[in-house]
Amino acid sequence: MFSSSFNAGNYGQACRINITASPNPAKEWAAFEYFLPIAYDKSTIVISDSKGQQIESIELTGNMGEAIWDTREIESGVYFYILKNNNTSKSGKVVITK
Repeated sequence: MFSSSFNAGNYGQACRINITASPNPAKEWAAFEYFLPIAYDKSTIVISDSKGQQIESIELTGNMGEAIWDTREIESGVYFYILKNNNTSKSGKVVITK
């Protein structure tokens, strides 16, 4: 008898990109934890200020990992990040407090 533990929710999650920022709010650094489907192994995190000006770009390699953003020289405020990969993207926001 064949048994399978296939979970459609897990499959759907595995086919999407995901990114989170912590701590949030952040003071001296923010860690972006990311996950990409197996077919995608190179991507970029673009960080913009509340005016839409790009202030940082972080190149990523590999399907999963963590990228640290040093925010010691960044002013307090709300910042937006987007994980770009081919024609797919995922965005979020991080608050910097001093």
